[in-house]
Amino acid sequence: MREQFDKLMKAFCLLVKLPDAQPFIEGASFDVDGTNCAILFNEKVDANQCFVYADFGQPPPENETQVFYELLRQNFAAAADTGPTYTISTLTGHVVHVEKFELATTGAEALADAMANIAARASDWRKTRFLTGDFVLPRQA
Repeated sequence: MREQFDKLMKAFCLLVKLPDAQPFIEGASFDVDGTNCAILFNEKVDANQCFVYADFGQPPPENETQVFYELLRQNFAAAADTGPTYTISTLTGHVVHVEKFELATTGAEALADAMANIAARASDWRKTRFLTGDFVLPRQA
């Protein structure tokens, strides 16, 4: 599957006009509409998938609890379908969105569309933190 990932990345880089695909095949990050992203592949982790990592940014200290609660809620809602998608980088403390793609069924165009959608979601998160209305933590049982 390594060859399939390399082929996908070469087609993706050509499509989105990233110069020289090799650094990106090796995991170099790139900007998508103001969001730092990387596409990673590791046969030891999963030989059939690649993973998109998108840095959403630093969580705001003034309402960190609410932000983390909302991200956990979204992880739970997505768990049965795509698995959890939000994590915190141990290196930067930033919120990171992770999405997996099947190499056998993902083309360059679909990957580019997904990257644009992820960048739009990151932009929305930086504006709203996905919080709407008044936030109340659920009661503990």
